[in-house]
Amino acid sequence: MLNSLLFISSFLFTILLPSFSLGQSTAFKFFKADYIEVGPSIEVSNMPKVKSQGPYDICPAYLAQYIFQHNICKQLNIVPCSSVSVEQEVSPVNLSAFASSNSKNLNEGPITNHTNLNLFNDGMNAFTIIKNASYTFALRPESCFPSDIFNNLVGNNRDIAMDFVYDYLIPFYQENKEKTECSECLATINRRLKTNRTEAQITRALGMKSFPEFLYALIFPEHCGKFIKPQKKPTFAFFPNDDKPTTLQQLSKKIETVVDSNLPIVLGDVCTGGLINNACIGGHGVVISGYKTICSTKVKGVCRKLYKVQNTWGQEWQDQNNDGWMDAEHLLKNVKTPYDIGVLSWLE
Repeated sequence: MLNSLLFISSFLFTILLPSFSLGQSTAFKFFKADYIEVGPSIEVSNMPKVKSQGPYDICPAYLAQYIFQHNICKQLNIVPCSSVSVEQEVSPVNLSAFASSNSKNLNEGPITNHTNLNLFNDGMNAFTIIKNASYTFALRPESCFPSDIFNNLVGNNRDIAMDFVYDYLIPFYQENKEKTECSECLATINRRLKTNRTEAQITRALGMKSFPEFLYALIFPEHCGKFIKPQKKPTFAFFPNDDKPTTLQQLSKKIETVVDSNLPIVLGDVCTGGLINNACIGGHGVVISGYKTICSTKVKGVCRKLYKVQNTWGQEWQDQNNDGWMDAEHLLKNVKTPYDIGVLSWLE
């Protein structure tokens, strides 16, 4: 009987909404009071710490980081995963390079084939990153250039970040590329990046054929840290895995099945800006790591299912938004439809 009440009609819920105190932000709704939990609260254990994507358009890479970090902590028996060292913490900036390859010649090898670094890439998705990175499963650590430090170079301001890339870094590369000696380059770039790169590392980066490859070599110079590479490669999994129509209920069932297996799962294509003429405004993605049911303390039989969301907007967002516990139906109804292949992706 309870299950039949979990996804009550929008009409009924609107009428009874005053029985819940609601917090709302586009695709995210949470309940502040006047409810009790019913049944068990299922949560994935030993999740990585919440991170902030900063001013760059690489949310999918941060989602992938949660998925890979959880797998690595499990394999290496790191507890708690939220306190992993920078030598064993996967770099989300590095993972963003797995969104595309450098060359059409795949015989060059998977690692050298993913050294393009694009920080403003609207076409990036977690599905592709997890798929590509799970194939190699040799990941750069945060010790190369911690993402928090990298983000703080410009602060959490997208316009300033774009100016930094397009008005400084790209012209710097174009003016100095292919130089074999550049002591003035060394002083300038180290001051702007707040790093201690050597002249050999800078000139190697300037020898790259494209700016994305230059940026990768600059942020991840050779031998900057040991690759994180546990022995067992995980299996990449996704849903839906074909073009057949998928329902909201099927999506929900798959999410809960994966979470029941103590695995976090990426939910992509979330319309955080809402829908206009059935078109997604403000695409985003989240990791789901738990679910539970709540019922109203004032109106008998009014219940909702919640999903635990781990976002990429920093710990402050989690703290201010019910620790990520969001209304499941509202969240899924704000996912772009028809559902793309791999709107859900995870590692097994």
